[in-house]
Amino acid sequence: DATRWQTLGGDWVHEQGRLEQKLDGATRCALKLLDNVPRNFDATIRFTTLGGSKWRSVGLSFDVAQQDPMRPTADAENDINVYVSAFADGSKVQASYIRDGKWQYPAGNAVRSMPIQLNQEYSLRVQVRDNLLNASLNDEPLIAWEIPVPRRDGSLQVITFDALAVIHEVTIR
Repeated sequence: DATRWQTLGGDWVHEQGRLEQKLDGATRCALKLLDNVPRNFDATIRFTTLGGSKWRSVGLSFDVAQQDPMRPTADAENDINVYVSAFADGSKVQASYIRDGKWQYPAGNAVRSMPIQLNQEYSLRVQVRDNLLNASLNDEPLIAWEIPVPRRDGSLQVITFDALAVIHEVTIR
């Protein structure tokens, strides 16, 4: 729905009941929700990762201040992200964030290594209340994490990084 979502980067193709991102390579592509998102939310993305050169990541970013995901990140920008990576040498579900203009990939309860298969549909649920984040994959709770950076106003985006993927459905409550 072009009245609710804006594509940023990528090669997005809409077909009945699905939106496919077809740009391969180490590039972040996004679907930016144009509606206001409540500070506390519960969002679910149903997706299938079809391939990609290396990282094969699909996820959800929020509190995004950066307007264009195709350009380098500036120091003052904010982004908190949960993604599913089908990386062949270490697939996982990971929470990450930007601090001082650089992506941070914390260990501990912000990451869960697990097999992620190509061409299999997944459902990533991200629940955020203040600085607390819970993430589940296919209804299995995986991440319970305290966000280490201050929350800021910003957009919500469905993202791919180095991934050919189909987005089947996005729900936000």
